[in-house]
Amino acid sequence: MSLRVPPNWSWFLPYLQQKFSGENLRSGDFFRYSTPELFLHYPKEKLLPLLLIERYLWENVDRSFFKSEMLSLVLEKEKVKGYLFRCPETFLENLDGFSFIRIEKNLFFYPIAWGGLTKLLFSLWKKEVPFIAVEVELETLEDCKQFLEIPQRLDFSRFSLSTKEHLQNYLPFENLRLANTIEERFLTEGDFIFLADKKESILELQFNDVEILERLENQERLLLVGKGILSSLLANTQGLFKNIGVLTKEVWDFYRVEGASPLMYTVSALEHARRLKGENKVIFEGFSYHVLGDLYYEWEDLGKALKYYNLAENYTKQPIELALSKGAIYYLLGDFDKAEKILKSRLCGCEKEDPTIHYNLGLIYYQKGDYEKGRYHFYKAHLLEPKNHVFREALVKFLWDIGAYQELEEVLSNTNKLTLKEELYLGKLFFQQKKYEQAFDLLKKTLNLPERDGETLSFLAWLYVYFNKEKEVSELLKQEAKKLLTEKEKKRLAEEFGISFT
Repeated sequence: MSLRVPPNWSWFLPYLQQKFSGENLRSGDFFRYSTPELFLHYPKEKLLPLLLIERYLWENVDRSFFKSEMLSLVLEKEKVKGYLFRCPETFLENLDGFSFIRIEKNLFFYPIAWGGLTKLLFSLWKKEVPFIAVEVELETLEDCKQFLEIPQRLDFSRFSLSTKEHLQNYLPFENLRLANTIEERFLTEGDFIFLADKKESILELQFNDVEILERLENQERLLLVGKGILSSLLANTQGLFKNIGVLTKEVWDFYRVEGASPLMYTVSALEHARRLKGENKVIFEGFSYHVLGDLYYEWEDLGKALKYYNLAENYTKQPIELALSKGAIYYLLGDFDKAEKILKSRLCGCEKEDPTIHYNLGLIYYQKGDYEKGRYHFYKAHLLEPKNHVFREALVKFLWDIGAYQELEEVLSNTNKLTLKEELYLGKLFFQQKKYEQAFDLLKKTLNLPERDGETLSFLAWLYVYFNKEKEVSELLKQEAKKLLTEKEKKRLAEEFGISFT
């Protein structure tokens, strides 16, 4: 008897055990034996809970989807943190390695405890799947849709709880449901949305030639939806605000795109104003697309960041920065060809070459296995800005990884002051040269770092044994290294340095 149950089913097991009195059962007991075999392997008192749980799974598992009844079982005991997904089921059922809880048609839940959320989101963005994912803490399955309404209205594809907090840096209200009222009043009656950072508390405003349809404010910001002459409002409020972002109906009609949010356009205009020096006001313009893309990028919504970066192509005042941002997104999504194409397009026609373009191209060619091109671009970034330790460290790591030890020694010896990362690579180089005392002195510094790499720990573990130091420390280092190393790194350590983990 067998059922193809998604691997995440074990997350439900403690709740199934409680419901069916199967506390003595383990995940390996289920769908293992045929009915006659069960009587041979289990006492009768264990059989009933086992069969009930198996039957429950038969009734509530459909391919890579669990039915909502299984989530209800968990919610009876505790709240659950996760993401609600609205997405056509056909896109989700073809994602290898992922399972979901189906709440209703095209509405799913993915618990954070299952892990792999970033990989899941990246897969959907890369495939250009239409979806929206909203982080929630579920107490009940009732009214799940309410969590999706506002993020969808504000044109998000990924809306986390931290994004909700970030929006408080722009909006003078915490209840995001007010976004519905603001946008509806603007779209049906208003001529503009006005959003500003206050200089100080404002007791009274003069609204000559302007009718205020909505007014929302706190100590830091003021938002108005108005009807009438905007220039009159700006004149009457001159000197009262540090920064002002505005969206007019005329501008909205010109720049609106499918799914766009008037409120988010206004937020991007305010952010645009903040980036300028002094007291500023910005009425949404083409470059504000770029700013809006930056905001979505900062809030980890790569899909919408790309949407607005693409719209900014013909308007941006910062083409290099735009190429870097788009290239970084495609790099994160694993689409190295697109990232390469975008960045290479900015290498020609520039009065001054940008080292960051070369640095990012180096990363892309390294991932693609084109080491000669990677070497060229890492060196180019370093030579264009030799004092930039990020570019130099990237070159050092690259040279170590491809085994270009002589070049690595030249780069390190020509550096006046090494960073800690570079000292560790020098320690690795000393180990490769069998200068073990010098290697040991440098590699020990990794013990003071919060994050360590497997290669350094492997060399250090070997050196502790070589110098007859604490064997217990050596074993601990070796175990930590084993968890961090990839199979490719383990193979290199074994073949080149004789360090084995068997």
